[in-house]
Amino acid sequence: MKPITFSFLLFFSLGYSRIHQPKGEKDAFYVYNKKKDTLFFPKIDREGFGSLFFNVEDSIQIDNKENKEIILTINLDYVVSNHGGTFDILKRKKYLKYEIWNLDTKKKVFEFYKTYEHNYNEFDAYKKPEKSRGSQNFSCDFKFQGAEIIISNAKYSSEGDLVNNYSLNEIITSEGCYKYIDNKYQRLPNFKF
Repeated sequence: MKPITFSFLLFFSLGYSRIHQPKGEKDAFYVYNKKKDTLFFPKIDREGFGSLFFNVEDSIQIDNKENKEIILTINLDYVVSNHGGTFDILKRKKYLKYEIWNLDTKKKVFEFYKTYEHNYNEFDAYKKPEKSRGSQNFSCDFKFQGAEIIISNAKYSSEGDLVNNYSLNEIITSEGCYKYIDNKYQRLPNFKF
């Protein structure tokens, strides 16, 4: 399985399928089904300067209906650096996220972060507290076993002032086996590695 990569203004084309990542504030989109259908991806919030890459890694048949579902990766890396006489802000966020999209329903059916890093260091003379800093990190291993997804070796850490301001709950995916049941992925109870 060799990943197919594209970035800003670079287009992926396989048969009649195509992903576009336009410049600016517009949404990325995926054109498929001989150019008859389009799937729009939600806008990704990012501050500062950095890079954003979308990759179609593979396709897999999950629901046994018309189109195969696509496995999409989103690779984000940005830095915010603002400095002035009474403030100093330095932030960095970097992640690799996997999403599975159902092309028939045009809905995302599963997502998880393979890696996630967020570092923050801020000083503002007019805020209380004046200084705050922290970091959050998450990583896991995964594999596809047919239409099932097995997530293992999940590791996370969180330290500093950032712990109170941001939650890792949206980032962390519990270890286990996830199976597509009733139009969504569900974690199987009592799964043993």
